[in-house]
Amino acid sequence: MIQFRHMKLARWLFTVMAALQFCMAAYPLIFLLRNGMFFWTGMTSDPEVLVTYLGLSALPAFSGLFLTVLALCTWVESWTQTPTTLRHSGLFRNRRIELDEVVKLRWWPINRMIVVYGSGTRIPIFIDAVPRPLRAELIEQLHRTVPEDRQTGWDFFERRAYQPLLNKLAQEQQAASTDSAE
Repeated sequence: MIQFRHMKLARWLFTVMAALQFCMAAYPLIFLLRNGMFFWTGMTSDPEVLVTYLGLSALPAFSGLFLTVLALCTWVESWTQTPTTLRHSGLFRNRRIELDEVVKLRWWPINRMIVVYGSGTRIPIFIDAVPRPLRAELIEQLHRTVPEDRQTGWDFFERRAYQPLLNKLAQEQQAASTDSAE
C-alpha cells in the first residue's frame, strides 16, 4: 500500500497565515478592552470608534477563517493506492477508482502528473508529492495494472520523468552504499 500527501509547504503556510490573521483580528478588540471603550465597562465611547475598531477586526477574522479552511483542506487530503484501488480522500469529498475499471490513464511528464480516469470520476496524482522511494513503485504499479490500450503518453513520460527518476534513485543507492562502506 502506498499512501502520501502533497502541499507540505502550503499546509504549514496556510496554518501560520491563519493564526496571524486571527491575531490581527484580535488586536483592535484587545485595544478596546485595555482602554475601557466597551459599553458594558461603564465608560461610554463614541459609537463610530467602536464600529471602526470592530470593522478593522472583521476583515482579518474572515480572511483567517478562509485560510483555516484552506489549511484544513491541505492537512486532510491524501492519496492511497493498494494493488486493486486508488483512493483520494479530502475534506469535502472522497474519490475511489478500482484499478481494473480504469477508463483512461494519462501520463503528463511536463507537469509531472498522472491522471487516472474512472467511470464518472478522475483522480490526479502529483508525482513530486510522492516520497522519492515510492515514486518508482507507484509508477510501475499503475503502468503494470492498467492495460496498455488505456494509457496515453507513456512513452514520453518514460523518457522525461520515469528514466530520470530511476537514474536518480540508482545514484542515491550507490552514494548510500559508498557511505556505508566507508
